[in-house]
Amino acid sequence: MNKIDVETLDNGLKIYFYKDNRKHSTYVNFVTKFGGIHQNFKLDNKDYTIKNGMAHLLEHYICEANEQGEFINLLGKNHMFTNATTSLHKTCFYFMTSTNLEYGLEVLIKGINSPIFSEEKLKKVKAPIYQELKMHEDDIFYSFNHRTYDALFHNVPFKDVGGFKEEVNNITLDEVINTYKAFYQPTNQMLFIAGKFDKDKILKLIMDIYKDIKIEKHNTVIPYIDEPLEVKKKKSVFKSKAVLDYASISYKIDASSFNPKELQMLDFYLNGFLKMTYSITSELYKELVHNKIIDTGISHYHTLINKFCILDIGAFTYNADVLIQKIHENISKVENISLEDFELYKKEMITKVAIRPEKLTSVITPLIDNITVIDYPQPDTLEDMLSLNYEEFKKLMKKLDTSNYTVTIMKKGE
Repeated sequence: MNKIDVETLDNGLKIYFYKDNRKHSTYVNFVTKFGGIHQNFKLDNKDYTIKNGMAHLLEHYICEANEQGEFINLLGKNHMFTNATTSLHKTCFYFMTSTNLEYGLEVLIKGINSPIFSEEKLKKVKAPIYQELKMHEDDIFYSFNHRTYDALFHNVPFKDVGGFKEEVNNITLDEVINTYKAFYQPTNQMLFIAGKFDKDKILKLIMDIYKDIKIEKHNTVIPYIDEPLEVKKKKSVFKSKAVLDYASISYKIDASSFNPKELQMLDFYLNGFLKMTYSITSELYKELVHNKIIDTGISHYHTLINKFCILDIGAFTYNADVLIQKIHENISKVENISLEDFELYKKEMITKVAIRPEKLTSVITPLIDNITVIDYPQPDTLEDMLSLNYEEFKKLMKKLDTSNYTVTIMKKGE
């Protein structure tokens, strides 16, 4: 993989340049470190609490109500692949182009930095979000995930990136303005440019664009949330429109002792453990299918919220109690993973990272995640994959305390 160069502007914006002249196009991603989990902040020494859905709403607002016009549409009309997304830890505005890089950068940067705040525009922006949230109500996991997060946390208010209709409806213009001031500062943002470009030319262009932008400076502090390790509720059972029961067990693991590099390696090791323990090739899966406990795959994911690694494992099931019992019995059995299986996973990861340069987004997206999720401003490398070690894998997995968990069971509707 080619070298990634980093430049920091006087205003604090970090620009990551990944040059690959083999490509005919350029990928640009403007990232603000503000997502669904950010719901408390101090702005200029004043405390604020915002509602679920604010980051997502602000993404829409910035795209649609700024001095450039609806810049996603403007970029699209100029033959660029473009969009914006909000996740747990970040908001991204991006485009890919082969001919209009300079135009795209100017429209994107000026648009993000020139929102027009008014009650009328806020009302207009909320309308399609209401429709989006309405469609979420048809997703049986919408309520499921809310109940799980509510059971996991005492003081962390996060429930959903999109929020609830009532919450979004109650977001005021002042809240939108203050949140924008708090998070949409160059010191809290990053610009990624990957592909074919002239670095010196593009860096000068970006600096010139910012000379024409007046940005108010504000002091923002994200307060520490004192969240206990113990889950708030051990078990939740509810009925839904599902045609089959679904059950999951969600672990709340203290990750505060891990440094960023260790968190990066934990991600690789945890992915491998989950795949080898719960995938359709695992012995547990075969056992559960044979015993008619499940007949579909076992889903699993993990993420970081506050200081905790949240690990969720679940499946549609004919016997929720047995499923949960079997998942939990295997969560700490790292000794069941053979050296042979580990080496196969390691080879898979080496290949996966080795071919990332063939696609620009495959290089940049993991780097963005490393920075925004675990505060590790380095890309994944072949050296990282080659260093994966069976003994370290077992040691790190055994370090995880899986004694704190909540069970969520969604019963099929009658």
